[in-house]
Amino acid sequence: MAPSVDVKQLLDSLLETPEMGLHQVWVHAHKCEGRWEGTLEFRTVGDRSEIRETPASVSRSSVDAVLDWAAHLDSATIATLFESAASSASDPAQPVASHP
Repeated sequence: MAPSVDVKQLLDSLLETPEMGLHQVWVHAHKCEGRWEGTLEFRTVGDRSEIRETPASVSRSSVDAVLDWAAHLDSATIATLFESAASSASDPAQPVASHP
């Protein structure tokens, strides 16, 4: 079995929500069965360190195609994907992951 390949890149976008504060937006590309799946990660900025990740949002033939997809997302689409990430957590009030 081939080793897993992951690529993460910070986007130039920030997302701010009244309920959850300011977030950096990252694209996460993961190679799975010959294709690259792309998700977005939303990482809080400030005292809390939380990460929320969307379910797989795109599938492309190359990592560059996933990064290009993410680079061209508009703010409304990013906000919609954030809502998807928040609702995909088992308890939307809890982060998917926390980092010290």
